Amino acid sequence: HRRCKIMKKDWRYQVAKIKDHFWVNKVGTYGVASAQLYWGRAAAAIVRLLYYLFPVVDWFFIFVDDLIAIYDKVLEATLAVPIMATLIALGVPMAWHKTTLGENNKWVGFDCRLNIPDFITAEDKRLLIDTVLEDWEMGRPSKKKVIHETVARTQWATAACPNAKPFLQPIWKWLMAVRGDGN
Repeated sequence: HRRCKIMKKDWRYQVAKIKDHFWVNKVGTYGVASAQLYWGRAAAAIVRLLYYLFPVVDWFFIFVDDLIAIYDKVLEATLAVPIMATLIALGVPMAWHKTTLGENNKWVGFDCRLNIPDFITAEDKRLLIDTVLEDWEMGRPSKKKVIHETVARTQWATAACPNAKPFLQPIWKWLMAVRGDGN
């Protein structure tokens, strides 16, 4: 965020009022609804460029600002550095603590085990969900905030298996009842 410059003709969509002052965001600012539009366009252009420059890569995925490149392990030594160098040359910030190379990687909260292939919720995230679900199974009470967080986490976790989403209906109904939005 704040790396995507906004064209002057679009500044009118970037205005924020704080007390009596008006501020014009000339770059994509996190929290401003339009920031995702501009970053999404930049991210899509980056991914298209990467596919063009590295046609042997099977997949480039981007989720918000996290990128993963999936390619044949045989090409690892010849592709990793040029892909990273290209991203750096384009001004894409690198979170080095998240940068990994290999068949097993953590990406946006999921463990990607490409040698199997397998894509599952990372253990730390799964344990957060399982702990609360076990409490519910045992009939232990939960605060509204915990219910809301757990429903959101289970919804997110099913991204790895969309066919599991219908089974979340009972906890969504419970959440609506707790919030007073349902029966």
